[in-house]
Amino acid sequence: MLAESAGVREGAGCVLVVDDDEVNRLVAEGCLVSEGVDVRLADSGPTALDEVAAGGIDLILLDIMMPGMDGFETLGALRQIDAAADLPIVFLTALKDLDTHGRAISSSADDFLTKPINPTVLVMRVRSLLRLRNAQRALKEAERTLRAQHDELAVHARWHHHLRRLVVHDLRSPLGTLMLASDYVSGAAGLSESERETVEDMLDSVGRMRRLVADFSDVDGSLQTGLRATHDPTDITAMLQEVGRAAVASAEVSRVRLEMDIPSDLLMFDVDASLLRRAVHALVEHAAQNILPGSVVRLRAIAGDSGVRIEVEDHGPAIPVEDHARLFQPWSVEPGGRPSGRRWPGLGLPLVRLVAEAHGGSAYIRSVEAGATTVGLELPDVRPAGGITPS
Repeated sequence: MLAESAGVREGAGCVLVVDDDEVNRLVAEGCLVSEGVDVRLADSGPTALDEVAAGGIDLILLDIMMPGMDGFETLGALRQIDAAADLPIVFLTALKDLDTHGRAISSSADDFLTKPINPTVLVMRVRSLLRLRNAQRALKEAERTLRAQHDELAVHARWHHHLRRLVVHDLRSPLGTLMLASDYVSGAAGLSESERETVEDMLDSVGRMRRLVADFSDVDGSLQTGLRATHDPTDITAMLQEVGRAAVASAEVSRVRLEMDIPSDLLMFDVDASLLRRAVHALVEHAAQNILPGSVVRLRAIAGDSGVRIEVEDHGPAIPVEDHARLFQPWSVEPGGRPSGRRWPGLGLPLVRLVAEAHGGSAYIRSVEAGATTVGLELPDVRPAGGITPS
């Protein structure tokens, strides 16, 4: 018996031996059965086709010289059967001429062995090919599993996206009603100072909720189609001053002191004013959330030959460099313990990045350990035709 180290038990399977010579069939069977391999025998090409069609074959040892249907013809017929399309097939030949060996090499067979069969060589070849066969099976099974999981995830993703759209749609209507009702109440006569402050807090909260819903809708939609921006001539100076005044009136920002450094002579830019307002408000709100009450937040615009930078500076905790990119990613997971000491920005900073990119620009963070943290966006020079200036 062959040594155990040469065996094939680890990759045992079923081998079909096809040979018109009974002695050769029995020799091959004896070598393989003793090593734990299941062996089936066929004495001709047609019989081999029937055995393969019955299923369960992992490897074929195929004699070339057989009466009627020789090995090459049998090989061609086997490759037409789905069950044998990728089966490892090894030619067995006693011929010494180079032409036959050349045909064997150039055929779709996987290997060939010469007769008389060397038991050690036979077992080693069968072991290698069965292991390869098992590995291919495992790979195909893994591919099927991954494909099924991918399809299942795709279905879940579609349902989640649909659900998010329904939530956004259903929230907008009651928020709009709350906004109108609160606005109506705020204009009513006879309200006490505390009642008026309560109504103003309600208006501010509803406004923040509406911005959050809009940010959620835009960020979620950008994952499917990208954020779409319209481009209209916009007075950047007036827009930034308007955003600054609105921010100061909100509860999140009123606890700090907002300073604005905005040149009065900025050119008109073709931008999506609505998106840009929300992005700038998100920058101011992020800064206000991360500094002590009464501290200064600075909103500034810097014009250059290549475009304009809009940024907000605060003196809150520094943001580690490794967190810069993550702060702009939607659905990013907050690191445990918040080592930077800053509040995670939610959807605000991801929206800033999306707005910048929708205009062909980029978002950035500059932060030093004991100095100011600056978060901003840079817009390319997108001036209207004719270089219109603000009136």
